[in-house]
Amino acid sequence: MTTYTTEDLINAQKSIKEWISVDGIKFVVTALYCPAENNDTWVTYVNQATLQEFNCRWEVFARRFRPLIN
Repeated sequence: MTTYTTEDLINAQKSIKEWISVDGIKFVVTALYCPAENNDTWVTYVNQATLQEFNCRWEVFARRFRPLIN
């Protein structure tokens, strides 16, 4: 049996580019980065319909959206 750590699961999620909100809006992750002044990972993502760009901490993003797996 293969055992996955929380870090393994987080890293797997970070490789997924398409995400969806609870109301069905699709987003594409365009960047993951850690600002020099802190150790938190941040994400930049784009609304596929409007092309509006957003950014927030990865931890918050992963709670708001779920991976879109085709």
